[in-house]
Formats: sequence, structure tokens, C-alpha cells
Amino acid sequence: MAGETLSDAGVIQRWRGLVTEFEHETETFQQVGSAAEFRLLSDYQCRISNSSTKIAAVVTADLAARTIEYRYEPEQKNTAVPERGLISLRASDESVDLYSADQRLTPEPVCQLILESLLSPGIPMELRKFGT
Repeated sequence: MAGETLSDAGVIQRWRGLVTEFEHETETFQQVGSAAEFRLLSDYQCRISNSSTKIAAVVTADLAARTIEYRYEPEQKNTAVPERGLISLRASDESVDLYSADQRLTPEPVCQLILESLLSPGIPMELRKFGT
């Protein structure tokens, strides 16, 4: 990928697409009775919580580092939470791609990766059926 660079506009567009996917996933879970909640904390940070699991995920984009960090917060004392993680943003042809552990992912699997233990622990995302 010699000569390829990530433009701020491309990174921002990819981040906004990911935020839209988080909002969609949260709405989908709400439609099936989940206590999921999405909040945009700033232009580059959002929080998805679920009062049923007592866990929240805070997702933050770092434009300069070309990364998206996610970390989990307990909403109740003595609630175990997963380890934090990092998604990297890399140039690819004319776009910006998302990578986790050197695996290229689209926004939907990234959301699933981050939200799986938060929204429905114990049930893999690919086995769940939603009202879509």
C-alpha cells in the first residue's frame, strides 16, 4: 500500500458509519424488549449500555492514531466486564477499512464484536434472530 494515506474525511466517514451501526443495533435490541441504550457523548465517542447486563461499552475514535478503542464499564459493583480492545483504521484503495487483530471487518461485525457480551451474553450474535 505504498503511497496510500488515510484522509481525515475518510476516517470520519468510517467512524460515522460505525456510529450509525451502533444506533441500529441498539434500536434492534430495544424492539425485542432489551434495555439497551445508545448515547453519543461527543463527536468521537459513544456509549452503549444495557441495564439488564449491568455493562456499558464506551467507544472512542482517535483520528490522529487512526484507531477506535472500546472499553467496558460495569454499571454495578462486582460486575465483571470484558477486556478492552482496539480497532485500527487502514487505507485500502479508495476507502478506509476496519481491522481487528489484522482481520479486515465491515462495520456490522465490528459492532457485533463490541456489543456481543453487552447486549446478549451467552448467545453468539450470529445465532440471534431479530425483527428485521
